[in-house]
Amino acid sequence: MKKYWNNIERGKIDAIRYSNPEDAIRRYEEYIIKYPRDYEAKLLYASVFITLKEFDYAYQIIEETKNEYRSNIKVMENDSNREYLEKMALKEEMRYFSYTNQFYKLYDLFFELTSEQREELDNVRFYCYSKLGYIKEKDISNLKSYAKKQMIYYNEDLFNEFIATHRYDTCENKYIRKDKLFDKDFPLHKVIKEVKKNLDYDKCTCTGFYTDQYVFKYDSCGKDKGVFQNYFKVLCLHGTSDILTMFPARGCEKLDHVDLNYLNENQGNNRPSQIDKFYKRFGEKNKIIR
Repeated sequence: MKKYWNNIERGKIDAIRYSNPEDAIRRYEEYIIKYPRDYEAKLLYASVFITLKEFDYAYQIIEETKNEYRSNIKVMENDSNREYLEKMALKEEMRYFSYTNQFYKLYDLFFELTSEQREELDNVRFYCYSKLGYIKEKDISNLKSYAKKQMIYYNEDLFNEFIATHRYDTCENKYIRKDKLFDKDFPLHKVIKEVKKNLDYDKCTCTGFYTDQYVFKYDSCGKDKGVFQNYFKVLCLHGTSDILTMFPARGCEKLDHVDLNYLNENQGNNRPSQIDKFYKRFGEKNKIIR
């Protein structure tokens, strides 16, 4: 019997959906030719097109895939498989409607979510309601969520307060100090000014529901997963230059980016080598004579 999917082969493609979406598209296409009944792969394939702002084509794939698996008796008779695919398709439809500003259609989809899904997608729901004018003034005054406040009335000062806590030397929680924090020497405010000059929508990707993702290069800008990174990501509210957050990130080498290393005073000849750091730490007596 012919297999419907190949977990090992597809897992390698799934792993690069965000770090190299263009290559993921090519590899999904090759994979789907071999496994045309891997409906999950087709929905992930559509998801990458949303990421790359090919919104209408992505939606076409979603609708075609739904028709395919709903016509497959084996899928429809298996409750867990059917529910899993329906949940995936619904999520991608919501991304499509959100990014294409079809908020009434997005609003209708929230009624199809389980209570667990509604909780998981609470920020997306709030974003949708804010765009439709459904958030009451009394509710706005009681908001505690940073993201929700910015969705309603974007405030530059609030952003500056928020992003200041994403530096290693100002982060209060020692338990998260190794994750997505800028280095203490990173010239945050200087970089932000330069970032704002380089927010080119053609270069962004749409990886979430309501944010545009931009990538910038700046060597040793900070740590992600405890490791120094040479890139950072910037998330803006979709279709705007309103920055929600920014953070050092790994896996950005293949993504379209703007190089800001001309701002990096530690780059080039002024930057100590690893051997220089060794001598500084352990002293000249350990220096190797050549």
